[in-house]
Amino acid sequence: MLVKDGRIVKHALAQELLTRAELMTVLHRQGFSGLEEVEQCVLEPGGTFAIRRKVPPLEEIQHQEVMRRLDEIGGKLELLLQRRGGA
Repeated sequence: MLVKDGRIVKHALAQELLTRAELMTVLHRQGFSGLEEVEQCVLEPGGTFAIRRKVPPLEEIQHQEVMRRLDEIGGKLELLLQRRGGA
C-alpha cells in the first residue's frame, strides 16, 4: 500500500523504489488532483496501480447540489432581468 487515507506510506514507496513525483504522476494520470482525494493506492504484483477515491460525506454532496441549483437559478434570474430591462 503506497497511499493510505490520503497520506503516502513512505517506507512502502521506498521499498518499491518509487519517488513521490512518480507516484503523483500516476495519480494525476488517473484523474486525481492531489493526495487528499485518494483513500488508498496499492501497487499490484503485475505492476498496475489500484487506486480508490475518497467518497465525500453525504453533507458535502448535498451542499454541492444545492449550490449548483442556486447557480442555475441565479443564471435564469439574470436572463429574466435582462429581458425585462431590454423590453
